[in-house]
Amino acid sequence: HVLVNKLSYKLHEVHRGDVVVFDRPTTWQVSESHLIKRVIGLPGDTLAVRKGKLFVNGLELDEPYLDSKCGPMTSLGESPAKSTTSYGPVPKDEVFVMGDNRCDSSDSRAFGPVPESDIVGRAFVIIWPLGRLHYL
Repeated sequence: HVLVNKLSYKLHEVHRGDVVVFDRPTTWQVSESHLIKRVIGLPGDTLAVRKGKLFVNGLELDEPYLDSKCGPMTSLGESPAKSTTSYGPVPKDEVFVMGDNRCDSSDSRAFGPVPESDIVGRAFVIIWPLGRLHYL
């Protein structure tokens, strides 16, 4: 369970690295109605996976929050052996989101960017289970 700040995006823009809760776009074929993912790409950004590493606008993204058990970019056919998979540019008023558990995440790699208007708010703390209590 997480706490979500529903006012933050009325005061400022979405930032890369934010963990957002959003209404499932109708084109996404997943069962949940609300999803939580990390914003990786902003409008105009181009993303690429090269040899298991994620690049945004040509610069490697440092991602210390990734689930280390997954290994580098192991879902959706991306692997260190594959040379490059590209995404983008991200359209205006949309964001490219990815799960931190990349080996088990249905995200923008499969379904495309999320309209900013679908974002409910920014998740900022895990509150349950208590053993995982921490800020995002």
